[in-house]
Amino acid sequence: MKKTFTKLIVTILALVTALTFAGCSMFINDNQNVGGGAGSPLPDSQVMSAAVHFETLEASEREENFTKSVARASRSTVAITVTAESGIYYGSGVIVDIITKDDEGNKIETENEFYILTCHHLIDSQGQISVAVPDTNGRNAGDINYNTAFTFTGIIDNKIHNDKAITLVGSDKETDVAVLKLDITGNLGGVKSSDIVPAKVCAGDYAVELGETVFAIGNPGGGLPGSVSRGIVSYIDRHQTISEVGEMVLLQHDATIDHGSSGGGLFNLYGELIGITNAGSDTLNNIYYAIPYKNLTTETDNGFINVAKQLISSKTETNYGYISGRWQLGITVVERYDNFGATYVAVQSVIAGSNADKAGFKPGDIIVSVSYTDGGEKIENNVSGNNSFAGIVSALKKIYTIGDSFEIRIKRLEGNRYNYKNLTLTLSQQLIFCDTTMN
Repeated sequence: MKKTFTKLIVTILALVTALTFAGCSMFINDNQNVGGGAGSPLPDSQVMSAAVHFETLEASEREENFTKSVARASRSTVAITVTAESGIYYGSGVIVDIITKDDEGNKIETENEFYILTCHHLIDSQGQISVAVPDTNGRNAGDINYNTAFTFTGIIDNKIHNDKAITLVGSDKETDVAVLKLDITGNLGGVKSSDIVPAKVCAGDYAVELGETVFAIGNPGGGLPGSVSRGIVSYIDRHQTISEVGEMVLLQHDATIDHGSSGGGLFNLYGELIGITNAGSDTLNNIYYAIPYKNLTTETDNGFINVAKQLISSKTETNYGYISGRWQLGITVVERYDNFGATYVAVQSVIAGSNADKAGFKPGDIIVSVSYTDGGEKIENNVSGNNSFAGIVSALKKIYTIGDSFEIRIKRLEGNRYNYKNLTLTLSQQLIFCDTTMN
């Protein structure tokens, strides 16, 4: 059984000592800060996402009443359980609503449909999904007299399931953001739209301040939904490097987060959603992280608001939403130790039909070095572990786009000896899942 929560010193997911994020090992070093910007121009789907607006607090609603803010935010935080072949995965999520307007700019009240923000690493497990929403009395799953009609189910796999109450809208492993849709149409328990209380997302001009009070709501251990912890903002833009993905810029705080709380909300004193909790240090006390609502220290805004809008706007009846412009290596990697205790990076799996598959990569290949060209200069980087590999991936993201190629030197055990090979890998469009046809 896996209780999902990101552990930074070991991995960005939690499966004993190493986790995978879309199948990739996601290792972070708490002591490594990577400065500087990263990214590429905002993806094409940003144009479509301009019409997506999350519900925010009106000025008249903003008041520093902590207990009132917690009560409202608690109604919007859900407990998520994903039952997959590999085990049971626990996490959290936050219900949000989208403002739609008519041609004259008047707000149109939406019926029956809401969105749930959570973490990619939770839903990437795939399988049967159950989402327990607080009932009208504020009770959570497991509480005495909890109204089980507020627990909704669905399927997450490589197909669209529009007939379910919970469906996947889209997911992005690079930012660890995923969006689900909650559709209560046809609910036999009589749950109405007015029974669902979405979170209010902070306005785009809100500025997080160092030291400001925040609180988090999650599902510790997968059995304590609605648990609230309080803390402060410890650091606003903390750069962390993750294998296979590269840099993430996260909001650091000290509101306690435990296994099962990934995907839950981080709120300010007004009860406005300012972050999605997704990580915590495995070795340092009171070091926790959240995906911020926006990020302005990199060329691309990888905050959850921008990413979620793009995922929602690019979703179609037959395809999941995506962030255009993302590329994938086509391989997943894992850090291992040799007989002398030194670390190395090996190919864990190869995506069938990907460019890496076509280039000849095989599971078990040991990555020796990566060579690429930057401004006409050839650069060769030796790979000794996840940190070095993550740094290379981060560098590639700054200069390479889909269709560009570079060389990876590997050594492969063939018979009784290792042979060295130079393989050319061409970057291809990152896929969330391979087959999104209707089911």
